Amino acid sequence: MRLVVVALVLVALAVSAEKKKKDDPSNGFREDINWVSGLEQAIGIAKDLNKPIFLLIHKTWCGACKNLKREFNSSPKILDLLNLTPEFVMVNTEDDDEPQDAKFAPDGGYIPRIIFLDTDGNPLKTNNEKRYKNNKYFYPLVPQVIEGMQRALEEFKGLNGEDKEEKKEEKVEKKKEKKKEKKEEKKDKEDKKEEKKDKEDKKEEKKKDEKKEKKEEKKNDEKKDKKDKKDDKKKEEKKEKKEDKKKDEKKKEDKKDKKDKKEKKDKKDKNESSVCDILLPLTLNLAHNLIRVFEEGGEKGIVESTMRPAALDSDVPFTESSDFFFMVGVVTPLVVCCFAIFFCAVNSLWKTRKNLERLSQMEARPLPDYMEFTIDITTKLDSCLEMSSAQCNEEVLQMLEMLMVDKNENIIRFDVGGTPFAILKKTFPAGTLFYSWFVSCTQKIPFCQLDKGAYFVDRDPFSFGVILNYFRLRHSSQLWEACLPKDPDRLAMLTQEAEFFRLEQLREQAICLLQSCSEKSDTAYVNEGLLALLRRFKQTPTKEVRLLLLGLDNAGKTTILKKLADEDVSHIAPTHGFNIKQVSMGNINLNVWDIGGQRNIRVYWRNYFDQSSALIFVIDSVDRKRLEEAKNELIDLMDEEKLRGCPILVLANKQDLFVAMKAHEMAEALQLTEIRDRAWQINPVSAVTGEGLKASKLGEAIDWLMGTLKLNPGPSTSKK
Repeated sequence: MRLVVVALVLVALAVSAEKKKKDDPSNGFREDINWVSGLEQAIGIAKDLNKPIFLLIHKTWCGACKNLKREFNSSPKILDLLNLTPEFVMVNTEDDDEPQDAKFAPDGGYIPRIIFLDTDGNPLKTNNEKRYKNNKYFYPLVPQVIEGMQRALEEFKGLNGEDKEEKKEEKVEKKKEKKKEKKEEKKDKEDKKEEKKDKEDKKEEKKKDEKKEKKEEKKNDEKKDKKDKKDDKKKEEKKEKKEDKKKDEKKKEDKKDKKDKKEKKDKKDKNESSVCDILLPLTLNLAHNLIRVFEEGGEKGIVESTMRPAALDSDVPFTESSDFFFMVGVVTPLVVCCFAIFFCAVNSLWKTRKNLERLSQMEARPLPDYMEFTIDITTKLDSCLEMSSAQCNEEVLQMLEMLMVDKNENIIRFDVGGTPFAILKKTFPAGTLFYSWFVSCTQKIPFCQLDKGAYFVDRDPFSFGVILNYFRLRHSSQLWEACLPKDPDRLAMLTQEAEFFRLEQLREQAICLLQSCSEKSDTAYVNEGLLALLRRFKQTPTKEVRLLLLGLDNAGKTTILKKLADEDVSHIAPTHGFNIKQVSMGNINLNVWDIGGQRNIRVYWRNYFDQSSALIFVIDSVDRKRLEEAKNELIDLMDEEKLRGCPILVLANKQDLFVAMKAHEMAEALQLTEIRDRAWQINPVSAVTGEGLKASKLGEAIDWLMGTLKLNPGPSTSKK
């Protein structure tokens, strides 16, 4: 029974203590201050007493809030604060009692914060910005609170005095405005009446003028129509006369052409037949004379007739001189006769053969396939050229090819070493040679243009295709690094082509990839010429270490990388691809690869895992909502085979902010203590102030990595 009674007593005491806490508006901030419970009650009291409001927002679990309570209870200047409290309506809200309106958190929801309000509950301009620029309403010490209360009183009194004078002036101005409004109303009424009369008069005048104008326009139109008709008739008559003249002239010319053709043909036929006509009668006469001579000689004897000329009939004996006359008078005519007959026969045969060949060609010629085509071709002026005809298929196709080659000015065609390429003009970015050649036309195009409109470029076709893909991906705001080849020989050629076309960004990224290729131990992968090219760009160090810098977007990866490289961090843009910085430590080069953290880019992280010595994971210490998302990404990275065993360095960034989580809290949230298969460490840093990054020149975090990787660098020489 005694135990039951004791338990009941303890329960009663606990309940009474909780009631006292609920009824106590001080919430642990000095009970001798006249605190008011609730902001709404404070606003009503402030309106009644015409006093400003002292609003203190705090939480029971907050360490800074507990420090402020101790300061209120133990500060030597607390008497000055107690003397000022009667001038204010004092309110402090704890935990869930915090007002949810955004005006009570003008620069963030940090705690504790003290805000001075007017009688309507609106914040005054008084704040602690001189000491805390990022947390204007943070007052950690009593002297700062006293100073703020004094300035708030002055501001409130100034507002009250101004309000009274403004109210008086407003009353006077209202009276004046009422008088003016009455006068203006009277004037408006009179003006409206006059305007109505003027409008009616103007309407009547317009109607009269419109009627007159219509009549005159009709007369003028009729006159013009008559003149136009007469002019049109005259023009048509003139055209008809001209056309008739042209037709007559064409007919005359056709007749002349036909006559000329006939005459030419007749002349040819005459020339060809004249030879036969001349030779045939001569041969016939000669044959007739020879026959007659032989007939006469037959009557007197064959031997005698042959011993003398056939044409002679005398008793003169035959001599040797008569042989010559026999050859000339008898044999030669026979030979000539035979030759003429042979020539005429060959000529006739040749003519008949030629005619037969013409007939065979006419029969063997295939008839053309005729089709009707209706083709719409858009020209430069966006007009439509309609062509409807019955022509041969081949002719129509030729016309189409001639008309359609490079008529679209927005497309540029290239012939690079026999390989065709095409791209839109708008794809070329401003500031490049291609833009100045083909878009702005500020420079002369150094390439010759072929018959079909394409520009012949005597360069490497593969590298030229990579350059065009680089333009396309940049134009569409995509990851343009995906177009870079993996083959080191291709990369080496790409560096030369990018240098020729003055594309510095593409050339630098190709050189960086070449350097990563040179890190492989297989010497067959990189030939001697490629190594010589790399040495020309930069002498390779004795040791290379590749570090991956990953994390969610807006975590501060690029800022950390630039801070390590001693670069300006005032202007940082989001990383849509990747950045590479090289930090030299004696005989060791740290190649840090900063890859974008947007969700659409995280898919490409695994393309950069090869040959990575360690992983640096950056987390925003202020962004508590995305801490779970960062944890899941880190777990996925540890599950990757290519990163198995790699040490992990977690950088808790943005530690310069008051609300930032501490390193041990983040380690528990990320479950880093459960990692057993690799070395890990978490370091609190601030990329803006350099906290945690300046010790030992490259930072304590990098020193830990060097020790974990068992590297002994010499003196630090440079950063790139």
